[in-house]
Amino acid sequence: MSEACKWTDPDSGLNAIVYLDAEFSLADIYAQEDSFSIFEPRTIDGYPAVIANRVDSTTSCEVFLATTEEQIIVIDSTAARRDNLDACEWGAEIAGATLKNITE
Repeated sequence: MSEACKWTDPDSGLNAIVYLDAEFSLADIYAQEDSFSIFEPRTIDGYPAVIANRVDSTTSCEVFLATTEEQIIVIDSTAARRDNLDACEWGAEIAGATLKNITE
């Protein structure tokens, strides 16, 4: 794992960690599909991605966004005290915003 960007708001229970992973590819994530309780392939701003979680929960989630065939951006999002916010959907929004910032 490379250096991570971490954002935390303890009052709201929102946390997000974003990092570049050059050790794993999206194919590696697909190879682990059976180990995830939630596994949802999708496209984010034209880039292939997977929303995944090892437990069936809406309070935490990981988004794996392929920037190349050999590298992914990982977003680990938590919405612990926000019943109206799905951590996976929030993580996908963060992935889109991250992608815009690194491609501009």
